Amino acid sequence: MNSGSEPRFLTREAVDAIHEDQINTFRGLHGVRDENALESAIAAAQNVYHYGGGDMYEVAAAYAFRLAEGQAYFDGNKRKGVEAALVFLEGCGIDASRLPEQQTYDLIGNGFYIASRLNSVLATP
Repeated sequence: MNSGSEPRFLTREAVDAIHEDQINTFRGLHGVRDENALESAIAAAQNVYHYGGGDMYEVAAAYAFRLAEGQAYFDGNKRKGVEAALVFLEGCGIDASRLPEQQTYDLIGNGFYIASRLNSVLATP
């Protein structure tokens, strides 16, 4: 278990807002395809922190991977996963602007767990 103050995890409302923003920006179908998959993806990120002892990068990676893999929305799941990871990191005070979004998107699309990549890119000055 981690010590220190708990991060502000993304809420269902925040993830839905990310979905709406991504669909309005890049187009696609609005709406949730699988409520259980969505709730599971959100909970998985919290479990990485609480039970897996994960750091912020591992939690962000869990958001990215599980939202993409779960296919909870009708469209834009990989984009949404990447954006959720970035929003989470920014909410933790981590500047995610150096994260190569397209490369992260590609890693998620290929099914790789990206925690070490997030950490290596963002922790390097």
